Amino acid sequence: MSQNIELFIHRYQNLYDLQKVHIPKDEASFYVFFYTNDKTIGKYGLSTQIDDNVNIHKSLVRITNPIRIGEITPIAITNKNSLVFMARSIDDKLPTSGIAVPTAVKTIIRQHLKNFDKDYIQNKEIETNQKYIGRYWIHEHIIKKWILTKRIKQTDKFNTIILSKMGSGRILDVSCGDSTLLNNKLDATLVVFNDISLSLLLNKGYGDNSIITNHDATKLPFKNKVFDFTLCRNTLHHMPTAVHLDNLLDSLSRVSKHILIIEIENPEITKGLPKFLNKYLYRKFLHDVGERYLSMDEFKTIIFSRFTNVSFSNFKTAVGNYMIADINNDIVLNL
Repeated sequence: MSQNIELFIHRYQNLYDLQKVHIPKDEASFYVFFYTNDKTIGKYGLSTQIDDNVNIHKSLVRITNPIRIGEITPIAITNKNSLVFMARSIDDKLPTSGIAVPTAVKTIIRQHLKNFDKDYIQNKEIETNQKYIGRYWIHEHIIKKWILTKRIKQTDKFNTIILSKMGSGRILDVSCGDSTLLNNKLDATLVVFNDISLSLLLNKGYGDNSIITNHDATKLPFKNKVFDFTLCRNTLHHMPTAVHLDNLLDSLSRVSKHILIIEIENPEITKGLPKFLNKYLYRKFLHDVGERYLSMDEFKTIIFSRFTNVSFSNFKTAVGNYMIADINNDIVLNL
């Protein structure tokens, strides 16, 4: 067994409840089995040796092509210590040949799919990010570099504040997008960069003490309270309904001991440059689908509906007013 697989198994075992399964002729580094939006489990799975030292998802995407996969979840370890994943087929296409799905694997996938509801999978956001990935590249490498610079956004000062509020241990960036801020958390034992958009994750570089995951934030499959700190930035306004928002807060509460929620104030309230950027850059150019923006009062009401041990603050920049909820999750309401 390679050192890389040993490392991934150790990390995944800490984060997920992985069961032990038997796969005949177990000779691969990992296996991936598929399901569709209507919970149909494919007859066949695929396998390969690991070919990437840091980002195992690149290997998964490579072997599943041309099947487009959505959420990828590690679910088991084989008797010979290979990793087993389940992956959602975005287009409901399934392999027509490969490894027959063992009964034990089908059972595990069915267990996971009991809580699966395709209405909570934000396909629109995933499709938008993939469709306009070129525009996101322009935003990252041109607009942010030459126009909306770090000096204008006071990025370094804001990042220092964020990092000062994040302790050590296991840390989750629940909707990291294209950010690698937590690469600077050198005292973290593990950083998990999560985002529902796999295309954004695959194009970024991450530190040695990190992995990526692409779970729906409203249905995080991690162990209870497995993270010491969770960072949730500019995610609330992407929740399309109040039900999604409730599920997001429940999900964060379940997996983390301490939560830092940062949300930009409604640009219609802030006005000026933030209103202009939201209308023309984020909505028209990047086709950002988030639109449920909050006022500070609404933000506090939502946070207090779920948590009691909270301190609030804000950070004003030229591009917006960022509302901050620093939550000690020792006491949780409405669970």
